[in-house]
Amino acid sequence: MALTGRPAFRILASSLFLLSAAPLYAQSVTALRSSVKVRQTDKVPVVSSIEIRAARNEFEEFQVVVTARSPLSAVTVVAPTLTLDGSSATIPASEIRLYREQNIYFSSASNPEGGQGWWPDALVPAREDGPAVFSNGGVWSEGLSVGETRSAFPASVSARNNLVAFVDVHVPPGQPPGRYTGKVVVNNANKLLGTVAVVLLVRNFTLPSTSSLPTAFAVSIDHMCVAHGNASGPWCANGNPDFHLWARLYGRFLLDHRLTMFLPDHPNPSDWSATTSMYNTDYGAIINGIDPQQRLSGAQMTTLVYPWFDGNDSAPTATGKMTTWANFTKDMTGRPFSWFNRTFHYAQPDEPGSNCSNWGPIINQGTWAHSVDPNFRVMVTGTVSDYTACNAGTAVNILNPPVDFVDVKPNGSPPGNHRIEYDPFLSGAAVNSLWMYQSCMVHDCGGSTNPYTVNWPNFMVDATAVQNRSEPWMHFIYDAPGMLYWDISNKLPNGWRNDGIYDFTGQGDGTLVYPGTPTTVVNGSSYAIGGTSHIPIASHRLKMIREGLEDYEYLSLCKAVDPVTAMNVARSVFPMTGTGANGQPTGSMYSANNYPNATPAAFADNLESARVQLAQCITGIAGP
Repeated sequence: MALTGRPAFRILASSLFLLSAAPLYAQSVTALRSSVKVRQTDKVPVVSSIEIRAARNEFEEFQVVVTARSPLSAVTVVAPTLTLDGSSATIPASEIRLYREQNIYFSSASNPEGGQGWWPDALVPAREDGPAVFSNGGVWSEGLSVGETRSAFPASVSARNNLVAFVDVHVPPGQPPGRYTGKVVVNNANKLLGTVAVVLLVRNFTLPSTSSLPTAFAVSIDHMCVAHGNASGPWCANGNPDFHLWARLYGRFLLDHRLTMFLPDHPNPSDWSATTSMYNTDYGAIINGIDPQQRLSGAQMTTLVYPWFDGNDSAPTATGKMTTWANFTKDMTGRPFSWFNRTFHYAQPDEPGSNCSNWGPIINQGTWAHSVDPNFRVMVTGTVSDYTACNAGTAVNILNPPVDFVDVKPNGSPPGNHRIEYDPFLSGAAVNSLWMYQSCMVHDCGGSTNPYTVNWPNFMVDATAVQNRSEPWMHFIYDAPGMLYWDISNKLPNGWRNDGIYDFTGQGDGTLVYPGTPTTVVNGSSYAIGGTSHIPIASHRLKMIREGLEDYEYLSLCKAVDPVTAMNVARSVFPMTGTGANGQPTGSMYSANNYPNATPAAFADNLESARVQLAQCITGIAGP
């Protein structure tokens, strides 16, 4: 999101530096960009207007903040109608969605740059038309939610507290470029509290629906069933049909956020034809990007994680199953691309480290996969130094180190930027590639006071919004074209509870979504969003990850025009701050924040300025 240079808006751009936890004294309605988090008692600069900027087929958001001088009990927010100057063309109303930011209480910080207390994260919808799951007397089925009023508004807010609305705008691919204007109206019952003028500048280029950065985000499917009340004890009640039902719902939702989710499947070894037929029927449309209910039309899954691995299988059994999968995914019937070419096997054990005994099973799995097809890719969550020391050789095709192992701080071990060390591996085979992922080490896996764990890309709730958004930039800067994450629904049944998404001493580690249930669920969702259907609920962090993936598209489009400019712009946001002993520049990876002198608004300003430069690079035209 960007702010205009017009005088009325310049107030907002400069005042964002003043966002603080100072006491609140005046009732107001104001706005600011989405890449700055607003806590309950933050003092937010008061402005009357905001400008956002987006390409075609891009999502852009902003926040409307209501600060209460006295308690308010019935706050409502009316979305803007955005109309093109000098025309009757508008952004379709269905592409402008309203949410209320729900605060969750954390009794401890994730790391020194975080903090305890109330934090905004879940985005409760006012209305969320689209795919949903319905329960009719315990019989679960898919359908469409149309016109269901959810519990976002009317909302109450205590005196001297903030209520924050999140406005999400998607610019359709065919939208005419230009300047669109409208206004947000905020009421309390029948009394007008204020308005915010909105300007949307639609840029004259289009982002692809399918992410240029391949992703693979894992899922705890049984936790989805428990959270929504479709479980038998801790498990999905009906096995594979339930796996597919909820994975379709959440997988489609993740695709609308430019992310690819693991697709769970439990095969029937006695009937492989039925197994592959069910997989194809249940998942084919969302894999291929032809599901008619996708909001981001045409978005394809960028990866398929081989789903049938069982560590107890013998070599012949494992090889036989891989052969079945390879034959199934190579079949191009009704498919716009080869599923096999986007497949990889996620080798086990996870995170083998430097213990070479852990690499033995991985080498076996790679041998089995490559006996089926030399291009059957095998991923390991490990570093090139461990891969080399343990003689993994040709068994591995995708090395996936933690982000904080690729470029290590000067007081880490071994310090410096190690990206260049992966080049020999990458040249070893055409299918070899480098990914990266966030582990709990970006916030410390066992405590909250370690000063080493600050300023990394970070998906935690109490990290800054720019940190939440920053990882795709790092994949561009370090040329690591693949992003893995270990879970999106790890603590889903407890998502709405205070401290409910705390794991590995991180607030939100492994949980990026919330369960949207019409009523509360025993042993599951503790918050009712109203309506009659079940839907996924996005976190603010998920929206920021989507923003980062869209930033990656800007970087990639600029790179196609001028690679030097693209890299220089990326490093202007997350700078290299020194040179390591190996002569490589170091620092971008641990420049996602500037704790202890943290200025989140300044980071957001810098990022938006960079997006303006990238847009100019792409179009060759000066302007916003």
